[in-house]
Amino acid sequence: MNSSRNHSGKCILLILILIPLLASCEGPPGTDANATCTQCHNSGSLIVSITEQWRASVHASGENTDRNGTTCAMCHTSEGFRECISGSKTVTNAPVSNPSSIGCRTCHRIHESYDTSDWELRAKNPVQLMISGETLNQGKGNICANCHQPRIPDPLPVLNGNSVTIRSAYWGPHHSTQASIIKGS
Repeated sequence: MNSSRNHSGKCILLILILIPLLASCEGPPGTDANATCTQCHNSGSLIVSITEQWRASVHASGENTDRNGTTCAMCHTSEGFRECISGSKTVTNAPVSNPSSIGCRTCHRIHESYDTSDWELRAKNPVQLMISGETLNQGKGNICANCHQPRIPDPLPVLNGNSVTIRSAYWGPHHSTQASIIKGS
């Protein structure tokens, strides 16, 4: 009985020694948040104005995230846009499950390097317009032109004499026309 008591005492002593050792296994120190995070996460007027502009946009509403199928997800979900931009394509490999609305991370490389390069745009390459085939090169505006351009209705309306049969859900080009207007096409 005495040895059982002695064994229990040793176990308790061992546990008491191990607890502080295990509690202090935090690893090497990370990046100082004051040196990196506060570059963006602050109350400066720039980040406040950018956030407010986004909140007032259709992007912030998330109303379009239900259009998450392969042909719509590029412009209606954050995940679809990032997939398509990284692979230079206009349709996703599969419908986007659990889609999120267009936000900062959609167009910017937020929280990838944790410095000011996080503001960098994901894509700046010239954009070939879907409706005319012309190339638009508006610098930083190119990222917007990937979505803010009309699409040709598919299938095209069938002309039958004096009437037109529209088999598409859209009359005329689908989506906004900003990129084509800027290009003049």
